Amino acid sequence: MKADDGIACWGLNDVRQAAAPAGSYKSVSAGGRAHTCAVKADDGIACWGENTPRKAAAPAGSYTSVSAGQSHTCAVSADDSIACWGDNREGRAPATLAGSYRSVSAGVD
Repeated sequence: MKADDGIACWGLNDVRQAAAPAGSYKSVSAGGRAHTCAVKADDGIACWGENTPRKAAAPAGSYTSVSAGQSHTCAVSADDSIACWGDNREGRAPATLAGSYRSVSAGVD
């Protein structure tokens, strides 16, 4: 995160995973397979880079944190539930997880 709340990314950029969109952000998480996601200043989520299998296709809503994993992404929503998207093999990215959470880590396969 930059001092002006923007994001600076560098390194391999073969699928635009280091091409952060302009804007103000609260936090950022780089995934293990060429995608990056961030919580925007308006509490929405922006993701960029590789989108196979839809791991960079963030759902609409308000979020407090995001964790980009290797093949999926998860975030804590404003109502403290968990939303996940991307590769759901072995149940790693269910649409939502019931309950109340403070943090989440998507991890590796």
